[in-house]
Amino acid sequence: MKKIKKLVLALGLTSLVQTSYAEGFNTVDLVIQAATDMPDCLDYKANKVVLKMTIGLFGIPEFFFTLNISHNSPNWLTMTHNELSKTPYKEYNFILGDIYEKVSEVGLKTVLFNKGIDKIEVGGGRYQYKSWGEHQSVQYTEAMVIGHPGSMILKMFDKGGLKPDGYWVGSGENTNWHQCKTHGCLEEQYTEIGQGMRKSVNKNKPKLTEKQIGQKRLSYLKNWQDGKYTSGIYDLMEIKGIHDQLKSINKLGSFFKEFGELFDATSAGLGVKVDRVFCEMQVAPFIPYYLSGFDAVSWRMGYPIADPEYSTTILNPLSKDTIGTDVLDPLLKKTIPEKWGNIYPREGTVNISSSAKLGAVVAYRANSVLTDKERSGIRVYKKPFENTIGAWNKVFPKNDDTTPGATKSSCHKNIANTGIKVQTRGMYAYTSWPRYTCDLASGMTILEIPVNINITDKVPE
Repeated sequence: MKKIKKLVLALGLTSLVQTSYAEGFNTVDLVIQAATDMPDCLDYKANKVVLKMTIGLFGIPEFFFTLNISHNSPNWLTMTHNELSKTPYKEYNFILGDIYEKVSEVGLKTVLFNKGIDKIEVGGGRYQYKSWGEHQSVQYTEAMVIGHPGSMILKMFDKGGLKPDGYWVGSGENTNWHQCKTHGCLEEQYTEIGQGMRKSVNKNKPKLTEKQIGQKRLSYLKNWQDGKYTSGIYDLMEIKGIHDQLKSINKLGSFFKEFGELFDATSAGLGVKVDRVFCEMQVAPFIPYYLSGFDAVSWRMGYPIADPEYSTTILNPLSKDTIGTDVLDPLLKKTIPEKWGNIYPREGTVNISSSAKLGAVVAYRANSVLTDKERSGIRVYKKPFENTIGAWNKVFPKNDDTTPGATKSSCHKNIANTGIKVQTRGMYAYTSWPRYTCDLASGMTILEIPVNINITDKVPE
């Protein structure tokens, strides 16, 4: 019984147990940081005024103007780490770490036909200094991209703050008010997050036994490997607690109130119709989208197993797929361009001595895998998304959020500008904010007029 209580405390967000940021972070830390960074990272822009047409009753066309907008959203938590079972995300580590490592080991042994080997090492390699003029700087690390709990923010909030507690259903005399169980009505959605919220708000839900928790951990990863999505992880991560924590952050509510005033002034001034304020985003918190342990063949063997379709870029010494930034040289006292690595091939190995720079390169590669419109060779990942990354900010280590010489900001377009502080165990985490573009009302597009109005601050390089 004591073990179960400890487990509930470790997993339950409602207990608001804080971690030491020197060791890692928990869900509360993630949610608070995403909320804090929202003003710097949203980068909301009105691109065009769009003339739309819809067909009304009796086939009569109706014309109206709406806005075409772009914005970022904190949808992905990208982590790089030397050991599969040890990520900087404490709760996720506790839930899936050991199981993930064991399943990956079995999968790797099967693929490599090494059934006679008792133990296969799946950990990352580190920089090895031998002697003056003799060193090995090639490093290898694992990567993981999961749905960020902060992805609920734009689903919960609208231009004026929290969305209503319900909505009208029916028509005429049969119209009645449908009361949602939570602010934002997230549990009404027919998505992973909706199913998870419905489970979380069920007061009669029995508590899991230690055996049930172990079964859910294993079955969840097996389902993921078999190409099935499940919301079983929401039994282990209390999603309603995260939601309640979000709506209690006063700074976030204040930001959306100010944002709403600016949005209203812009839309009223342009005389447009809007049915929504943000683009549709189908992201499930905590769901893994990329696990390098399951993609071991491509992630470990590299080119030409990985990314043969990008051969033209990989074999071109002048290719532009580089990651790096201008870094302050302490001797010259000025910034100089520095290349950290290439995007392709997307594997876990980089020829660089700094684990912080290694983490940035590998994090970018892991997210890049998910942007593929067509599945890349034999890669293993979930639900590709085609949005480019609009911004990055470093979650861990926390106290180094800007690379020397770069513009001071919580978010940067270039991941290399998010800091170069070295974490001794090679663990790094980033929030990646994909950029969305959409019209704020539906209909056939007739005419587009560019306006280019920034409603929130732009994200710097």
